[in-house]
Amino acid sequence: LADGRGVLGHSDGDGEDGVYRALDLDSETAPAESDDAWAIDYAYGKSTPTLAGDAMFVSTAEFVAAYDARTGERCWRTTEGGYGTPENAPVLAAETLVDGGSAPVFGRDPETGAEQWCYDAGEAYPGLVARDGVVYTPIGADHEQTGVAALDAATGEERWRREDLPQSGVPLAVGGSHLYYNAHRGNVFALALEDGSTQWQASIPLPENGSPRTAVAGDTVHAQTSRGSLAAFDAADGATKWTLSLDADTFARPPVVAGDTRFVGSDDRLYAVSAASGENLWSTALDARPSGGLSVRGSELYFAGMGRNPGVFRVAD
Repeated sequence: LADGRGVLGHSDGDGEDGVYRALDLDSETAPAESDDAWAIDYAYGKSTPTLAGDAMFVSTAEFVAAYDARTGERCWRTTEGGYGTPENAPVLAAETLVDGGSAPVFGRDPETGAEQWCYDAGEAYPGLVARDGVVYTPIGADHEQTGVAALDAATGEERWRREDLPQSGVPLAVGGSHLYYNAHRGNVFALALEDGSTQWQASIPLPENGSPRTAVAGDTVHAQTSRGSLAAFDAADGATKWTLSLDADTFARPPVVAGDTRFVGSDDRLYAVSAASGENLWSTALDARPSGGLSVRGSELYFAGMGRNPGVFRVAD
């Protein structure tokens, strides 16, 4: 969501026949029917779009591209494919567009798409994050993430590299002083941004092959599993602030925190939880099963839903 506009990527059940669609969220008519709405077709494999001002950047299984977010007009497109998964959104750092995953990581000129540098990260599960001119990328082999590397976003130079971490299968998260690596068995590792050293470790119960998703809000690291387990850790030392177990399939999505509230979507309900205490504030039934993450805009929450009547849904006060 950006500037009254929402951009959604969707495809058929096999990941093919995809469309990026812009919706005018302020339209008095149906958002998809507004004069400011547009659609872009692609064959298969898509990332979550990255919006920056009037630009939109995407990475699909066929190409990496930039579009005018106001009109959908293409600005540039590469000839080689990216890695098209919802977690693999390109990132902007140090005036460089960085994309990659399960393939080399590329630094590009965001104005033209021209390649500026390339880094071999192996074949790890994709999911880049960036902070203060540094890009952090998963590294590994055979689509198994077993470490992380820190790269100078402007040059691609490796600043540090960790290859001794447990296996993971979910994206990284970054905060003010730590990089968060989410490993199997529900373990969360806080790594120093300067050198990758482990500062603390916390856990949320999960089976051997499960990794939690995390998000940072202020001085708190919020963790979530696919089986309804929620937790909040102190970002400074990993101390547990609270835990909550919901009797619901909450999927392994990054937590969504807006102000004092943490929102959680399940198969058929939306939950609002106090970000400070973990108190379950309210829940409401949903008409469709969320197929992706939740997005918050002011007092409104949006999600793409599947079911008898698939579409984009808004939940408001």
